[in-house]
Amino acid sequence: MELTRAQAVVTKTVSAAVGVCLLVSASACSWSEPAPEASPKQPTASTQTTQAAAIFTPSDGLTLSQHTPINKWAAFTPELKDALTKLGFDKDQVTTSTGKNLDEQSRQVQDYVVSHLSHRARSDGAPSPSKSAAARATTLVVAPAAQPDALARQYGDYVGYPIQQPQKEQAGSRKTDQSENPGSGDKAEDERQQEDNAYQRLVSSLKLAQKDGMHVVLLSSDLPTLTPDLLVGMSNAEAVGRLQAQQLVSKLELDKASRTDPRAVEVMLPRSASDREDPQANASADRFAQDAFKGVWGVLAPYFRDGRAISPSGLLDGKSSEQDWRAVAFDPGSDIGISDKQLTARMEKAEAAGKSQRIDGVIAMNDFIASGAISALTDMGYTGSSADVNPEISIGDIVGNMTGKKDLQRHAVPHPRPSDSSNSSEQGDQEGRDRSNEASQNEHRWPIITGYGAYTYNIPQIVKGRQWMTGIEDRQGLANELAVVCRSLNAGQGLTGLEYVSQQNRQGRQLPVLSRPLLAVSASNLKSSLIDTGYIKLADAGL
Repeated sequence: MELTRAQAVVTKTVSAAVGVCLLVSASACSWSEPAPEASPKQPTASTQTTQAAAIFTPSDGLTLSQHTPINKWAAFTPELKDALTKLGFDKDQVTTSTGKNLDEQSRQVQDYVVSHLSHRARSDGAPSPSKSAAARATTLVVAPAAQPDALARQYGDYVGYPIQQPQKEQAGSRKTDQSENPGSGDKAEDERQQEDNAYQRLVSSLKLAQKDGMHVVLLSSDLPTLTPDLLVGMSNAEAVGRLQAQQLVSKLELDKASRTDPRAVEVMLPRSASDREDPQANASADRFAQDAFKGVWGVLAPYFRDGRAISPSGLLDGKSSEQDWRAVAFDPGSDIGISDKQLTARMEKAEAAGKSQRIDGVIAMNDFIASGAISALTDMGYTGSSADVNPEISIGDIVGNMTGKKDLQRHAVPHPRPSDSSNSSEQGDQEGRDRSNEASQNEHRWPIITGYGAYTYNIPQIVKGRQWMTGIEDRQGLANELAVVCRSLNAGQGLTGLEYVSQQNRQGRQLPVLSRPLLAVSASNLKSSLIDTGYIKLADAGL
């Protein structure tokens, strides 16, 4: 089968490197492996069957001010490396690299593959079976360096982001020398060409590694033109939206609501403003926001259709569909004040329409937006806490449990029903005033607010009950299970029998996928989920 241009480039690079390495010293071409010495105590590439893993991750994305998600690549990599060493991997055989973009990362992967192949090619004429065994005992773990926009980064580093495939080249539209050395066209075209080259370089290098017998595992984001040995689905926009909607349904007891006693819910969907100069970036941002809303609406739609859920602002109703995501989308920029103003404007719209300002739940999508929602509700005079909504435990119980002073004692409390507006003749004026005050308090009772990312900045708000829940990926669980997968692949045992790996259809390919449920963190389980696991310290919770 004829090689693509990009594959040919990588293959020629490998061939050249191997040829040079046969003539010059090993130190001139080694990427990370030391040159073998003529000593029986020091294994060479020909006899080395120790399991090896090379981990390639993006550099941690920039975050806004103190609003920082706790799940970063800088936290995952050492946990994976530690899990691998506990399973018998030598520390020196587990290498790590970070790249600021796909171009840099693709060159890192290419250099590793070239070095690996050339190192074995100069291993004193060892028989090919030994060489193949060394290759089979190597797994490349790659988290493709997608380029999410600033808003997508607010969810953390592990949420998969769409990676655009290279555009099909039209005959005669691009010259061969331009493909590897962009610079003759306009800036946008040159940047796109560089991204295309980086994608092709990365995929071609990984395919070459597989052809040589190495294993390839993709983390978080997928490469549609590659068939990896495993895809680790850490999280995605749809799953993030679904998690929050499910938590809201449970907490608000929407199954017990009715058309005459509905729950008022607002969905705040962040979406970056369109960039006229980069339509493909716009498409990726739109797809991310649309997928997030799809996750939310897939859960909430039945409740809106039968009237058990309503939107105070009227932006969503029973006739809304997944395609109406733009109705609740807005650009929050880098200032929580914009999210504050967005929610305030929605509630003022409800008031102007003569509707109740009661709001039972806000799906804020991530903790950055949740901060703005908290600020808005405080300024509008809403009081209480999320713990007051269908409470099972009190704030005092929560704080006591976190500080080790008491166990949580759960007790059910019924949802406060809206007061009956009718007054019988025997009710006095005082009772009528009491009812009026009660109705006003219910209308401005603090709602539940959901988010995602487990920002350390927001943890005290969860403890206080101002934010009901946040969500994160099970970082330690993913690292431990991925380490087992790497050991199994390197040992030639395959992935059968691993209960956390399932076959799934991903963009037309049947792939083995490793995934774990996202963790929903509220005040009641914050200690066991974040503090006991070492993700945060007690001081981060404001205690």
